[in-house]
Amino acid sequence: MKKANILFLMLMIGIGMSYLLYKSWIVFGWWTLTWTGIVSIFSRILLQNIASAKSESDGIITFNPKEWPKYLSVIISITIGYYLYTKLNMPGVSSGDYTFGVSYLVSLTLIPILYSGYKITRDRNDYITINSSSLSYRDNEESGDIKLFDISLAKLEGGIIKITLRNSSVVIIKLKNMNFNAKDQEAAFAEIAKRISKIDDGELVIGVKDLGQ
Repeated sequence: MKKANILFLMLMIGIGMSYLLYKSWIVFGWWTLTWTGIVSIFSRILLQNIASAKSESDGIITFNPKEWPKYLSVIISITIGYYLYTKLNMPGVSSGDYTFGVSYLVSLTLIPILYSGYKITRDRNDYITINSSSLSYRDNEESGDIKLFDISLAKLEGGIIKITLRNSSVVIIKLKNMNFNAKDQEAAFAEIAKRISKIDDGELVIGVKDLGQ
C-alpha cells in the first residue's frame, strides 16, 4: 500500500473516531460517559488483580486465575450498558440518536460482553502447575507434561510461551487463551525460568533468559 493511501486511511479513521466520540457525547452526555468510563476502567483493573491466582503447596506451584472476579467485571459492564440504554429512553432523544445509541451499545458493549463471558467460561479450567522436576498445563482440550531438564530454551512473547526441548521439538502454551492476564503471564514464565535455570543432575540448564522484554 502506498504511503499516500496509508495516510488517507489513517485520516479517515481519525475522522471516524472523532465523530464517534463527538456523537456519543451528544447522545449520552459528557458527564455520563466520563463517570461510567472511569468506573469501568478502575473496576476492571482492580478485579484483574484479584483474579490473579498463584498458590503453592508442598513445592508445587499452580497458576489458575480465579473466574469470579472476571464474571463480576462482566456484570458491572452489563449494569453500565443497561444504564446507558435507559438514557436513550428519556424524553427529547430523537429517533436518529436512539438508533445511534443502540448501535453503539450493541457494537461496543453487548458484543464484547458476550465474547468475554464465553471466553471466561471456556477457559475456566485452564492452568499451569510447576514442581521441582516437571511442568504441566491444560488449555481446554489440550494438555501436556514436560520434564524441566528436557527444556533447552523458553520464551514469552505476545502472551505465548514457546518451549524448545533438547530434541528440537517445540511446545506452545497459549497463556493469552487461558484467562491469564499480562501479570499472570509474566509471573508464570518467571517461575518456569527460575526452575529450569537451576542445576539439574550436575548440569546447568541454560538459554532461558528471555522474559518477554
